[in-house]
Amino acid sequence: HKLDVVHEGIDTDLLAPKPGAEVTIGDWTLRQGEPIVTYVARNLEPYRGFHTFMRALPALQKRAPDARVVIVGGDEVSYGMRLPAGDSYRARLLKELDGRLDLSRIRFTGKLPYGTYAALLQVSAVHT
Repeated sequence: HKLDVVHEGIDTDLLAPKPGAEVTIGDWTLRQGEPIVTYVARNLEPYRGFHTFMRALPALQKRAPDARVVIVGGDEVSYGMRLPAGDSYRARLLKELDGRLDLSRIRFTGKLPYGTYAALLQVSAVHT
């Protein structure tokens, strides 16, 4: 009786697949219905599962050779161990996975404006 459930306030009508949605990320134009995998976190760090996601990508790319992956988030650390200046968990994982990833099918965007972020989720087939 002393607890209240307070949801995060995610607009699931807006942040869901949307027929006909399209977004441009760098040199890619992504459309709803294509095999697009997204990962989003404020920062790319272990507390957000980034290392687990990255280590799963070689198998994902083998099983879904036409899937494109868009990874959204900064290289700073919000939670957990701070890294030496100039280092990032993204750099460490890319080094660890060197030669095992098809980087032509992966885009790192950094942080995105909200409108682009929303459009990306509208085209995403699988969101992590």
